[in-house]
Amino acid sequence: MQKTKKLSKHYIFITFLMLLLMAVIPGLNSCSKEGDDEYSGLEITGTGSLTLQFNHLFGSKPLKYAPDSFFSAAGDTIKITKLAYYISNITLENEAGVKTNLNTYHLINESVSSSKKITLSNIPGGKYKSISFMLGIDSIRNHSGMQDGDLDPAYGMFWTWNTGYIFFRLIGRFGKADKSISYDVGGDKHSNVFNFPLTGNKVKSNQVQMQLNMNLAEFFTGPNIINLQQDVHQVHSGTDTQILPRLHQNMKDMLTLTNIQ
Repeated sequence: MQKTKKLSKHYIFITFLMLLLMAVIPGLNSCSKEGDDEYSGLEITGTGSLTLQFNHLFGSKPLKYAPDSFFSAAGDTIKITKLAYYISNITLENEAGVKTNLNTYHLINESVSSSKKITLSNIPGGKYKSISFMLGIDSIRNHSGMQDGDLDPAYGMFWTWNTGYIFFRLIGRFGKADKSISYDVGGDKHSNVFNFPLTGNKVKSNQVQMQLNMNLAEFFTGPNIINLQQDVHQVHSGTDTQILPRLHQNMKDMLTLTNIQ
């Protein structure tokens, strides 16, 4: 009789444990699924804002205008006095591959601190796997004549309605003789599209900030080393065939996305 009671108590205890496990395990599975559903890219919650901050460098050093100087891969001593360029067609691609072009045009000028920060509002909520934009102007707007906003010719970045806009301008001096450098990059085939994957960042916010670095050392370096003692250092046409194609290739490596939060 006593043995039967002990077995009965043991049975009740085992039954209790089984019932407890049955109650807890579904909850653990639910937590696991919720963790698995966490998006690995950029998730904008609700209608949000997106800020792009552009930082300018020469090699590992922050860009400063003359009299500060920098050394190129060819050994040229370079002093920068002007940097300006257009960023346009900022586009977000969601996880389904649908792209949203925000249709904005921005003139970045090293001399104007506020221009180096682009803030866009009313960004549709969603999960995004990449961001892209153009360094330059698309062909339609490039040949639409004089326009307003940052495309106003008053900024001095417009040639004519036929030749269009100057996409990228770099002016300075080089060498002991302080010879002039003046590169105006333009022409439809000389724009560059940059695409940055956003997967792996796991950012969830309705006020997203991105940091991007433009490294001007790349303009003179890779894949084509520009030797200012030998190469052309004055370009004011989008039709130049001597050095512009080489500069266009170099510009593909100038921009990097360094941080998202």
